Amino acid sequence: MDNIETELSYRYLIKNKANKDIIVSEITQPIINILCYHVTDKFIEYPFIQVMVELDGFSFINLASGRFVLPFIHMTNVNTNLSTYVLNKIKRNIEELGCDTSSLNEDAFLGLINVNNTNMLLVDISSVDIFRISNSKMNSTWFALPTEIMNMGSICNIPIDKKLMNLFQNSPELGVLHKPIKEQTYIFEDGYPLPDAVYTGSHLKQVEFNSVFGVPRKQVYRSCGEYFYFYRLFEDAVMEGGWLKDINDTNRYLIDNEYGRYNKGGINRYALYLKDYAIHNEMTKQCTLTDDVINGVLGRKDLIAINYVNEDLDTILPDLLVKKYEQFIPISYHILDKTTLGEKYEVDNQDKFLVL
Repeated sequence: MDNIETELSYRYLIKNKANKDIIVSEITQPIINILCYHVTDKFIEYPFIQVMVELDGFSFINLASGRFVLPFIHMTNVNTNLSTYVLNKIKRNIEELGCDTSSLNEDAFLGLINVNNTNMLLVDISSVDIFRISNSKMNSTWFALPTEIMNMGSICNIPIDKKLMNLFQNSPELGVLHKPIKEQTYIFEDGYPLPDAVYTGSHLKQVEFNSVFGVPRKQVYRSCGEYFYFYRLFEDAVMEGGWLKDINDTNRYLIDNEYGRYNKGGINRYALYLKDYAIHNEMTKQCTLTDDVINGVLGRKDLIAINYVNEDLDTILPDLLVKKYEQFIPISYHILDKTTLGEKYEVDNQDKFLVL
């Protein structure tokens, strides 16, 4: 493992705190959390972490129930070697998503860590391919970006437990990767930027395509050419993932009512770097940015955040314009629950939109 470690393009400093020489009898807490993480370091500008979370408290009687927590084990149930017991649980979680766990071995279990007086078991599953995951409320296992845990407090309108949020807010180094240098004097020196979760929506076949190849360039506004467009909020992307905008005879088979609601619509979720962006305040009902402005005055910026100032805006429009394909990567996709959508898109129903 030492030879592999030297070739990595990042360092995760939390690993330095891990103690693998654990005496199970010395763990006094009856329940202990597992910090299981995955690092993506290919096909995107910088490496980043995703953290395994579990959907706790979900009920089919109340589809809006449930919250994301860290995986955990009851110590009284540990009837074998601790690392074997933990890895078996993690493997079951990953296999639930249809992922191959054959690459996982005992080296994935890194040991016990203590962060802000909280004991956790640290597991690295970066060797597992978690690309193109389809998540639903039928799955208890999801993956969260650190920025979703610290800042957004939710994934696809499903809340993240306050204790988990507090843990990462008080110890942000849990979500930070560092460049592979030998010395540093400050915890965030030479840290890689953290990506944010952003969304797009469409009918299911397009969503499945986007989950592999990413969102394609397209012309959304007449004033400018083709770029990559995203929504910052899940609920805003639902309009695009729930309803067809321009209905004609060739695409009518995709919808089930006069308002253009898809027979089966969905959402793509991406990790996107927002580190270098410009803000464009749009005063009209349509984006007025031109290619000359985007590539001229704003030419040094890889991303433009569009802020729609007009309060009379009668539709939801993409609010992120991205120039470079390397700035984002798809991390999951989700089928929308039609029972929460209604017949037509209503802004007042945004807090009710859910995935299946």
